[in-house]
Amino acid sequence: MEIALYHEPGGYYTESGAAEIGRKGDFFTSVSVGECFGFLLSHIVADCWHASGAPSQFRLIEPGARDGQLSTDIITGLAAHTPALAKIIESTLVEPGGGPYRSLAEAPACATPGVLIANEVIDALPVHRARFAENRWHEIHVTIADTATGFAETLAPPSSSLAARLAEIPTTDLPENYTTEINLAQRSWLADAARALPHGHHLLFDYGHRAAEYYLPSRHEGTLRTYRDHTSGDDPLDAPGTRDITSHVDFTALAADALTAGLTPIGFADQHHALTRAAAPWLRSLDGDPETFRSTETQKRLRQFQTLTHPTMMGQKFHLLSLTSGTASPAPLEAITPRLDLQP
Repeated sequence: MEIALYHEPGGYYTESGAAEIGRKGDFFTSVSVGECFGFLLSHIVADCWHASGAPSQFRLIEPGARDGQLSTDIITGLAAHTPALAKIIESTLVEPGGGPYRSLAEAPACATPGVLIANEVIDALPVHRARFAENRWHEIHVTIADTATGFAETLAPPSSSLAARLAEIPTTDLPENYTTEINLAQRSWLADAARALPHGHHLLFDYGHRAAEYYLPSRHEGTLRTYRDHTSGDDPLDAPGTRDITSHVDFTALAADALTAGLTPIGFADQHHALTRAAAPWLRSLDGDPETFRSTETQKRLRQFQTLTHPTMMGQKFHLLSLTSGTASPAPLEAITPRLDLQP
């Protein structure tokens, strides 16, 4: 998965790769819905800045930035409602496909307070696949084979680090050949995030489940999927490098790994609740202002807001795990993710 997505040249997400996002690409993200996502996040960024004492220097770090559209939308939103911050905020874009920094490990440690926002980054980290068969766990490896794709799966005993994580999954009710994924790469990613922003707020948006839901016996084929032209596939060995490979996030494990990295989990909420709370100041500002409410720009933004938050659209598919580093005040993130209910 790491080679197929990030190898240079030819990995899906690298500069010479095939990644296309949006209506004409392989999949949608909250950013590709329109500028509303960044506009709403700009209110959260402003709250984090105020909670940090409104310092004269403030950093926005965006891993998986692609063309930097999200950061642009956030700063544009700040210019509209918090111009003092828009004037002094500086952004760091991290993008394996040719950004100033190709990974968080390359990004310099931030000496000022700030906010790190990762939208659909964790789901694209390489995962280990495992299969429960004959009353024990096996790791799924890839081998060269005389098949249509040139590759095939083969089973082997799991490594010690993978075995430790698999031991946490109850196996009593698992069916034979139950298959799932374990994300070990997120541990080092979170450590890099804590180093890159040692004092600030971290917002991780992605799709996934709590551990209790992730490892249900009914989810016996796992969550690993490929995407191309908005079509989902279930064979990651088919044409690697030409399509996205993604796995749902185990948010329980993500929060635990964040603690190990020195980050403090503050809250967890679906995107519907998180963005609706973030939108409260904007929505209140429309009350009693029918001219602004009827404007073309506002109506467009409201349609995007509905796509981002409606439970049957993106509102319950995506979640936000909020974290702090250093001595950053948890208050802004508690306001949008007031409960942390991620017990296994």
